[in-house]
Amino acid sequence: MISESGIWTWGHVIYDYRGFLKNMRSLGMNKITIWNDYAPINASEIV
Repeated sequence: MISESGIWTWGHVIYDYRGFLKNMRSLGMNKITIWNDYAPINASEIV
């Protein structure tokens, strides 16, 4: 059984973080790596 599965993505293409994370959860993913050139303005909402 796989205990950890996730996705790597560019951060600037995620327009709705809550929806993105909800979709990840429905797919059974529990890890995300977001790559950005700089910290997003709403970083405190994401972490």
